[in-house]
Amino acid sequence: AEIGDYDPSKHYGNYISDFKILLKQTHKIEEKIMELHPTLKNHTPLMAETCFLKKASMLDTYGVDPHPVKDHRGSQLYLGLNHTGVLTFQGSRKTHHFRWGDVQKLNYE
Repeated sequence: AEIGDYDPSKHYGNYISDFKILLKQTHKIEEKIMELHPTLKNHTPLMAETCFLKKASMLDTYGVDPHPVKDHRGSQLYLGLNHTGVLTFQGSRKTHHFRWGDVQKLNYE
C-alpha cells in the first residue's frame, strides 16, 4: 500500500530494500516481492493491506513474539506464545505446539 502501483519509471533496481516489510527480509524475498508487485495493479491501499494481513495471519509465526532459547542439547531455538499455546521454532519453521489446555507446568531455568 505504501509503495503504490508498480511504475517502471519509479520502481527499478532493488527499490524494495528501502522498505522494512519483514523482520528477516532477505535479498531473495525482496526479489519475489518485486516480481509480484506489478501483478497487484489497481489495488486500493485498503485492499493491499487486507490482502497482506490475510496472508500473514495464516503463517505459523503470526502474532508470535519469538524469544531465543536453547534446548537441553544446547541447540538454538525460538520460543513463542500466542492465544493457542506455546510454540517452538527452528528458524521460521514451527517444531512444536503445546496447547494451553495441555500445559500443566512451566519451568524457567
